[in-house]
Amino acid sequence: MFTDDLQNALYQLYRYQADLEKTDSKHDPWLQKYIGEHLQISIGGKPVAFRFVGYEIEEEATWCYLEATSFPGEGPADIRNRLLYDFLPEQTNMIHFYRNGQRSSYKLVNPDASAKL
Repeated sequence: MFTDDLQNALYQLYRYQADLEKTDSKHDPWLQKYIGEHLQISIGGKPVAFRFVGYEIEEEATWCYLEATSFPGEGPADIRNRLLYDFLPEQTNMIHFYRNGQRSSYKLVNPDASAKL
C-alpha cells in the first residue's frame, strides 16, 4: 500500500498518527488491527488465522507481511481484500499468496474485493 494512504487510513479509522517511515514495532498492533478488519482468508470455507510479522518501506510503498502456520482445510484459498477501499475509490490491491512454496498472484480493483487462488 502507498505509505501515505495507509497512514491516512490508520488516522481516519483509529485516530492513530503513524509515521511508518520510522520503522517501529509500536505500529505493529495498529497495522494488524487494520489488516485483520479488511483482509480475510479462508480455505475450504474455514477462516485462516494469520499473524502480522512486520512491514518494510520500499520507496513510496509499505509492504506488510502476514504468516499462517497452518491451514484449516484443503482446496483453494478464498481471499477478501478491502484494504483502503473505504478511502480510495480507485484503489488497486496486488495479492501474492505463497502456499507450500508455490506463489499465486492476483490483482483486485475496487470494488472487486474477492479472489480465489
